[in-house]
Amino acid sequence: MVYRHMHFGAAVLALALGASARILTPTARKTGGSDGFGNIQVANLDDSTQFNEDRTQIIYEDPDSDFAQTMFCKKSLGAKFTFSADGKWVGCCLPGQTLEGSPETAFDCCGAGHKLVGSKATGYRCCPSGEEWDGEKCKRTAPVCQNGKSLVDGKCVCPPGTVETTGGACEPQDVPSPDPDCPSGVTAGKCYLFKMPNGEYLGYNNNGYYSASKPSNSFQPGKFKLCKDQSCAPGTPVNPGDPVRIQDLHGQANSGKDPNNWLNGAQNGGHIGKTADYPSAGVFTVTKWTSGKHCLGGVESGVGPTCPSNDPAITFNTMDQESCVPVQLESVPCTIRDVSNNCLWTENQQSCPVGHDCVPAGAGTGSGTGISCPPACPLGFQCVPVEREGGGGGGNGNHHGGGGGNIWTPTCPPGQSWKTGKCLLPITDCADRARPEFGDTSYNPADFPCSPSTPGHTQPCRGDQLLGWTRAQLNWVYPNHWQPEPPKPVDIPVNYDFDIMMTIVDIEAQSEHFLLKLDGEFFGETGGETEYRNVYDGYNRDPEWCLKRGYTRGYFRIPKGKHTITVEWPKGTGRYKYPNGVTPWSYGVANYRFDKLCDPDNCPPDCVAQKQEEAEKARKELAQKGGRQHDDL
Repeated sequence: MVYRHMHFGAAVLALALGASARILTPTARKTGGSDGFGNIQVANLDDSTQFNEDRTQIIYEDPDSDFAQTMFCKKSLGAKFTFSADGKWVGCCLPGQTLEGSPETAFDCCGAGHKLVGSKATGYRCCPSGEEWDGEKCKRTAPVCQNGKSLVDGKCVCPPGTVETTGGACEPQDVPSPDPDCPSGVTAGKCYLFKMPNGEYLGYNNNGYYSASKPSNSFQPGKFKLCKDQSCAPGTPVNPGDPVRIQDLHGQANSGKDPNNWLNGAQNGGHIGKTADYPSAGVFTVTKWTSGKHCLGGVESGVGPTCPSNDPAITFNTMDQESCVPVQLESVPCTIRDVSNNCLWTENQQSCPVGHDCVPAGAGTGSGTGISCPPACPLGFQCVPVEREGGGGGGNGNHHGGGGGNIWTPTCPPGQSWKTGKCLLPITDCADRARPEFGDTSYNPADFPCSPSTPGHTQPCRGDQLLGWTRAQLNWVYPNHWQPEPPKPVDIPVNYDFDIMMTIVDIEAQSEHFLLKLDGEFFGETGGETEYRNVYDGYNRDPEWCLKRGYTRGYFRIPKGKHTITVEWPKGTGRYKYPNGVTPWSYGVANYRFDKLCDPDNCPPDCVAQKQEEAEKARKELAQKGGRQHDDL
């Protein structure tokens, strides 16, 4: 049985008592440099190295000997065990020093604010961060800034209003996540008319700029898209502070010249006009204003009126960043030839019928296939069945506000409650959770087509495989991720042109419960546990076996596009020690895979059973190749 401890690999073992002795003693070595030696001695660690309780000694046991040997830092050095950032190497360093380097270069103990730098030609030494070793001394070199960064006080930094991503690029600074109960009411890629304060619509005139004028043979009201990128990818909300560029689908009145151009960035009295160049487009932002209206501003500048006129125009105002122009956004079809426009409204459904109410879009729990024509609701809302919550009168009707117990909430399935803008799935398993207030976030059958909604440890329908089972190992890494604190999280990049299904399951000893974040925001936690056993059991390295045996697992629908999935093992959601309660684990581990969603228009007769049968067949074939049969599957 293989346990999650660490031992010295074969590369650093040496005979201690001569050719006839069988006891192997771990020895340290120097690494790096052209001659194979470096600055200090280090020892290589792997998953089976054993430590004493306070991790100041390494214990080596030969299975064929009655004796155990230990390795520790000499007391005369005044040093202590210091581990590399990846946890694979250990050296003897003084307090306050870190172990820097690699097998390909060298290892050394560096003081705070220093890094090991150099080359094979010059050797390797600890120098202050930002400096290089030339063979004689540490020298500061001026960095060459990339990715749009500029050199400020010797450092490459992103321009104001942007932040550095994990990949080193600069992107517009994010704003705090919006309250899910209060949507912005504006969606990227949709089309809107802008009704201005004078009651007219904003549009392009034959004088070469945008104004709020009456329609005429020289004025064309605009049909505008709010775009977060040049392709104007649809579907994401436009929240206050989000940088957007505005595309006008219309051209000049009558001639139709210059359609699909962008509103430009004219400022300080210059009338905003058109540009075909996306980088030259003005960068706007939109926020809710007085009831039913939004206010059009800029990311780094305000937006305000220009010269007094019966046909007012607009301009970016660099001297008043908080100025904005109130507008009423009216959602309209992007194309007048789309048959789905029939469902925008119906003649006899201008308001919600009895037993229904308007709630924030996406908050309802309805399901079904095909196109339906919901009753009309305010921008950013949808009509769903509701029930009265609390006291304060009876009867039916439409209610768009709160107060005095006369509050309406959407009807949730039996056993579910309405909270934070959605119906919460109750927790019915044995898995501990860091965020239990969100209910069971490990699997929502409504997210996956063709999936059964029966309670219990049921798997959703799994479509074609995109990525097979992959290991995600969360290591304890000194000093920032060290017991008793949680291990270092694992980041998983994804980028698909369609929504996908992620399956993740604990393997080996059943001790981990995982929390997932999507682009840094809470996304869900694993669950589905039938009982808790912090031990190795059966075919514990087979993720399909673990899924079937009630290990903690999760099924998550990942939206299309470029994202980062972060897997964490929060403190308190599992056990950080081996079953003896003393020896700490050195890592947590899960397996995950990506699959396409099942086709909702072509559901297999029994999708789950079919996929389980395929998986079982593959597991048995693999086991037989290794000379072992999964008889208990």
